[in-house]
Amino acid sequence: MLSLVALLLAPIVGDRYLGAMLGVRAEVQLDRADHKAYVALEGLVLGGRLKGEARFDDKGGVALDATLERALRVRGVSIVSVIEQPLLHTIELRVKLPLLGVRAMALREAGPAKPVTAVRAVF
Repeated sequence: MLSLVALLLAPIVGDRYLGAMLGVRAEVQLDRADHKAYVALEGLVLGGRLKGEARFDDKGGVALDATLERALRVRGVSIVSVIEQPLLHTIELRVKLPLLGVRAMALREAGPAKPVTAVRAVF
């Protein structure tokens, strides 16, 4: 018998983290079940607002979606690592910046994430 695949629109709810550094505000919503993060960065130095998705692993590794990766690369920025610190309710985002080198941005937990609609496959 063939397995049936149904596509559902399902809200993804996880933890929401907020932080700021050098005029850039960051909002990250974690979807731990899928090892995914929804990222929004905003500031004059970025030329406005950047949004995208990232996949993460338990060792601090991060892979950005192509659009977000390209937008940061054009600005000379790269993500070095992301480390969750559950006891402090923070995420440490280490970024490499032009002229400034590697800097750490602390994102503090700000409660449950806002619902994000995404397509999920259900078997």
